[in-house]
Amino acid sequence: ITTTTSRDQGPVPVFASAVVAGNGFCLEKPGPCDAQVSTLLQVAEGFGYPLHLARSWTGNEPCSGWVGVICDMSDVEILGLTSYNLSGTISPVIANLKGLRKLDLANYNLTGEIPDALAALPNLSLVDVRNNRLTGQLPKFRESVDVSADGNSPSLRNHHGSGQGSQSQWRLFIIFRLSRCLIKV
Repeated sequence: ITTTTSRDQGPVPVFASAVVAGNGFCLEKPGPCDAQVSTLLQVAEGFGYPLHLARSWTGNEPCSGWVGVICDMSDVEILGLTSYNLSGTISPVIANLKGLRKLDLANYNLTGEIPDALAALPNLSLVDVRNNRLTGQLPKFRESVDVSADGNSPSLRNHHGSGQGSQSQWRLFIIFRLSRCLIKV
């Protein structure tokens, strides 16, 4: 079996005959993916496995240049998927990314509810889900979490923290983190 022309992701399946593995498998032989890789692939599943993520989200190290993923050491710290034309739903498995500080899913066609599980993320300080088609109630985030949810159902409103000021600080932080990545290359 040859898989070099597909965009398969995740662990390599066990086959009875030899496999020419390629593309997005996390490992070259059967075995479990890194926990953060598995989580991010489940997040991509909620978005319908968009091709631009399948092209970038390959291998077993999400902190090695995956689109929209910024890490601190080896933990995913920012999931910033702004401007990637996503649709689908926000997966509750995002809550498995315990180091996540910022979730930016603004300006898409995301539907459904914001998973309550996100409110349990211990380091989360910003959630930006503006201009989607989300419904339901906002989860009960800690007071220190800035939530931007304008442009969705009226039941989803901005609350907590100082809003735009914190977003500006986060944008500066992201620019700083990205510039550090570019300098290393």
